[in-house]
Amino acid sequence: MLEISEFDEELFSKQIEKIVTTDTDILEFYFYDGRMKTAKIHYFSQEEKKHTDPHTKVFGYAWSSNGYQMITNECEAVKLMYQYYSEGAAIIEISRRLEAQGFKARTAISRKLITRVLDSDFYIGHRTIKGQFTDSGEDEFIENDHEPLIDLELNRKVKERRRMELEKFFNSRKKSAE
Repeated sequence: MLEISEFDEELFSKQIEKIVTTDTDILEFYFYDGRMKTAKIHYFSQEEKKHTDPHTKVFGYAWSSNGYQMITNECEAVKLMYQYYSEGAAIIEISRRLEAQGFKARTAISRKLITRVLDSDFYIGHRTIKGQFTDSGEDEFIENDHEPLIDLELNRKVKERRRMELEKFFNSRKKSAE
């Protein structure tokens, strides 16, 4: 309606006076300057859901109209994160090693980024869409709509180590609180 590429709440509130829904799948947008525009609601089929939002920004991939495309240097960094972690390296050590090897990211190769990568199942070739797209409200898993970077065995090994480390962390916090 506003002919902008990304939603801007402030601009929206300054230009749109009200939105009226009809008995059909049409929305009417009324502007403060007197204009009115209509938009049709598009309901996605199961197949279309695989290629619609929410497409999160996933380290290692970029979203395009052709689906998720690999970003070569980021994909290599992801593989090394999993490898180093499975070999026993600490998160901070992985960050330092990757930066020393010259890996750069859209953001820094931070501990937060590494833990987010290691905790994600995206890298084994599937993603989760939150329940707004399903009738039951349950999360939906979409398999194989992008190229996997990590095999299931490496993922299992990393997840097990992450689980054990988090369990130790919470147990130590519990003890110190007592």
